[in-house]
Amino acid sequence: MSAKRDFDYLIFIGRFQPLHIGHQFIIDRALDLAENVIVLVGSATTARSPRNPFTYEERRECISQSFQSRAYPARLHIRPISDTSSDNRWKEQVQRQVSSVVDKGGFGPSPRIGLIGYAKDGSSYYLKMFPQWESVDVQPESGPFNATDIRREYFTTLPVIPERWLSPVTVSFMDAFVRTTEFREIMKDAAYISAYRQSWKQAPFPPTFVTVDNVCVQSGHVLLVKRGDYPGKGLWALPGGFINHDEPLKDSAIRELREETLISDHLGRIPPAKLAGFIQEDRTRVFDDPNRSTRGRTITHAFYYEFPDQVEMFQVKGADDAEAAAWVPLGDLDQTAMFEDHYLILEEMLNLKGAI
Repeated sequence: MSAKRDFDYLIFIGRFQPLHIGHQFIIDRALDLAENVIVLVGSATTARSPRNPFTYEERRECISQSFQSRAYPARLHIRPISDTSSDNRWKEQVQRQVSSVVDKGGFGPSPRIGLIGYAKDGSSYYLKMFPQWESVDVQPESGPFNATDIRREYFTTLPVIPERWLSPVTVSFMDAFVRTTEFREIMKDAAYISAYRQSWKQAPFPPTFVTVDNVCVQSGHVLLVKRGDYPGKGLWALPGGFINHDEPLKDSAIRELREETLISDHLGRIPPAKLAGFIQEDRTRVFDDPNRSTRGRTITHAFYYEFPDQVEMFQVKGADDAEAAAWVPLGDLDQTAMFEDHYLILEEMLNLKGAI
């Protein structure tokens, strides 16, 4: 073994969408400073989108192959981290994943652990979240490197793969990915979002959109619709949409629910006034994370409906811009198949355990 290093473990957290030489510089530096490096790959269970195009497995493979000759699997430990509805859930995941590696390390009761990263912008706020670990700030020799710009140039009709800023492993992966169905679908999403943003580019300031969503629960199931158009075509989502300028929020929510699901009981289509009676006002929530939607700054009001438990649940059918509608058992919810942050809305409002 080489001379004693400064740390027993260094932790590096990122999304690696894709892995670029800035990430590699930090991992290389971590391997110089620590006996073991724990790489936590974020957004591990989100559906593919222009912001999160590559799966956890694809990113893990790029990282492991890029460092196979030096550290993987003996010293480099790669683990997934899912997006969650709260910072505390996210921090618990990080701590559990780190413990799962450290507890097997054999470094005694008090291993020296640090958190390494490049405090480039607000995305590196996590460096201050874990006071129990030392913070190691590193500055890449070149850069900064922006994965957002790489993705923007890549998901086009003439994809650009900047070989200068990527490892040969990542270049090879991205070159092969261009020929997949998944690439074509993400490119359509990216083209839609680009055109959508272009349509309000001449506004005097970036607009803020207001939407409504409906969290409808009955007999241990939640009502979802399958999106019929871009962005997120084919993904499952909460029934909802943009408000009309002449509608109160609750009226917009009920209108969207009826239009997209044709929700009915034994008497036929359920009228708006009856649906309003199922809304629990104290459980209605606002979700306003500035980055929750790729279309732009979007604030949504999620209304909670508690329908009566019964063997024959209310009938639903996809309509309007919804390809399908279905009652999904709570235990079958799959974050990888859901649009934007809609799983996180359910996680928060239904007090689900989440991906911990």
